[in-house]
Amino acid sequence: MENSVIFNEPLLLILLGIVLFLSVFDIKCRASGYVLPLISILITLCTLAYAMLLGASLYETVTVLMLFAAVNLLSFGSKGGNA
Repeated sequence: MENSVIFNEPLLLILLGIVLFLSVFDIKCRASGYVLPLISILITLCTLAYAMLLGASLYETVTVLMLFAAVNLLSFGSKGGNA
């Protein structure tokens, strides 16, 4: 944990917290269509690219990416059905 770039950089934690909030908000409200999930995916990818520039390991980055991918897949999956 002390060598973790993501957990030691406050800006990365804030951005990932915003992404998590947007994803959970979209799952609960389902009001935005595909806008909020796409915004959260874009912010996640940019944040993790910045983390890698700061020296985050690939293992650390992929772990966080898989967590947010699972949350966003839940968001996209809950929008299925008859339109």
